[in-house]
Amino acid sequence: MKRALLLSFSFSLFIALSSHSDIPDSAPHGFIGDTGKGWDTSSSVKVRVSSEKVSREGVYVVDGSGLDPTGRFHTNFLYPTNVPPGGVPYPYEPVTPATMWLSQTDAEDSDKNRGGTVEGEVWIEFAFDKAYSLGEMWIWNYNENNHIHLPDGIPPYFYWSAHGMRDVTIQYSETGGSDPKEWTTIFDGKMECAICQPEQPVNLVLDFKGAKAKFVVITNDKGSRGNWVEEKLERKGYLHSGISEVRFYPADVRPGPQSTD
Repeated sequence: MKRALLLSFSFSLFIALSSHSDIPDSAPHGFIGDTGKGWDTSSSVKVRVSSEKVSREGVYVVDGSGLDPTGRFHTNFLYPTNVPPGGVPYPYEPVTPATMWLSQTDAEDSDKNRGGTVEGEVWIEFAFDKAYSLGEMWIWNYNENNHIHLPDGIPPYFYWSAHGMRDVTIQYSETGGSDPKEWTTIFDGKMECAICQPEQPVNLVLDFKGAKAKFVVITNDKGSRGNWVEEKLERKGYLHSGISEVRFYPADVRPGPQSTD
């Protein structure tokens, strides 16, 4: 198993796990919010976001929507296949319901400064029902699939997934206050782009090593480094970003190796 060990700006350690073998058939239960029914964590994890598009709401990141029965893979969001040449008709209906969060694009519709955490383009906050000693945090990046009639030269497998977060800061706190001193940074780096496959494995796994927290916030960088659009699609000005799914495990549950490729 390959392990990459990084040090965040706040000198908190995390482990990004990557493996091609020894992967369990199903993700372990015992996660925060586990009710014994599927992968929905929303009973114990509430979400607040800087903004959200209609049908791409923040709650989808914690309700298990889009995950396959094993809880290991995210299944991408498919548009209709019977679209005539020339584009997608409006209004259109997707084959499957939305399962991911995506921010708004207009500044007036976004609260870019959460307070306490670092400033960025967009952010998503996870608030637990109580403070936990945290173990691993699993993140599936934005995985929407729109392969229909793409402009020439654009790789279809990146067209919508390129709106996934790129350079991010992940911070946690017991209090969730507006004073930066109340927050600790566990990760400041790059989150890989999903490739819009029906079985998208987890993109990033962080190990909190028992750090106690009631709030966790992901903030992406301002401008083009906030998502993958400029790099993957060579387009400027598309700043809305999103994530597919996030799951938290308490420190006493050790999920083991997961594929992140």
